[in-house]
Amino acid sequence: MEFYEKDFGKILKANALKQRRMMLQYGTDCMRVYDRNLEQFPVTVDLYGKYARITDYSVDGMEEAMRETCCDIVSRMLYVQSDHVVFYHREKRIGREQHETLSEVSVKTLVKENGLTFTVDLTRHIDTGLFLDHAVTREWVRENCQGLSVLNLFSYTGAFSVYAAAGGAASVVSVDLSGPYTQWAKENLKANGFEGDLYPCVQMDALRFVERELAKGWTAISMSKGTTQSGSGCSMGSWCRAEGLCSPLIWGVSALMKERCTDMQSKRSRGRSQPLALPRKPAHRELGC
Repeated sequence: MEFYEKDFGKILKANALKQRRMMLQYGTDCMRVYDRNLEQFPVTVDLYGKYARITDYSVDGMEEAMRETCCDIVSRMLYVQSDHVVFYHREKRIGREQHETLSEVSVKTLVKENGLTFTVDLTRHIDTGLFLDHAVTREWVRENCQGLSVLNLFSYTGAFSVYAAAGGAASVVSVDLSGPYTQWAKENLKANGFEGDLYPCVQMDALRFVERELAKGWTAISMSKGTTQSGSGCSMGSWCRAEGLCSPLIWGVSALMKERCTDMQSKRSRGRSQPLALPRKPAHRELGC
């Protein structure tokens, strides 16, 4: 065994032990335990309950032998069954190119995050349905939504909506153009005991919804830069740029806000995210447009 393979195993084992001890105290069984620490293993390794998901970020993808070695070390060091280790290569997108569906077969599992339940799909898409680097931001949402009327635009699978509802929001409306993601959001909300008229999931273009709702007022609005607006998986930022809709969307959202409204967004960066509490009329740069 090469020295870097031993180092890879040591890092995995140490990180997983530390993370599991810490996260299980908070009712969480999904976490990142490795993030491209070694040049020879340019991968991330995420635990989702009884599964491990390896994402290969190398330009051309690992050679077959190296891929098998990586999966074997992950299985042994993390005590995950070999058939529960999922590996895929994340190809770099060019321009406005969108990721294709990875597989026609879905491997779904339920995971816990801060005591809440979510469905993740480990094989069908590039992203699983739950961005792990948003966990801190989602918890911030739960802590700050008591009694608020929450609008979650580009709601994706509704994770922010679940946290808002769990935080005692008076109502939570989730809006996304994708039919499958809208249904996914409904299922995540229902799995946590939130369904009915107070927690609708609306399949609709975000800007059209904002224009329709201008007569209403909201006390909290969530928009996530990394989540989808279209069935093709276009993110909020790229959708705004492609359609030239930055200004109409920003000012439309601003018009929806009541005084003291919080515009809750999350900027994603490698390994972390942070909540943003913005003034009543947010600037373009804060939205990542």
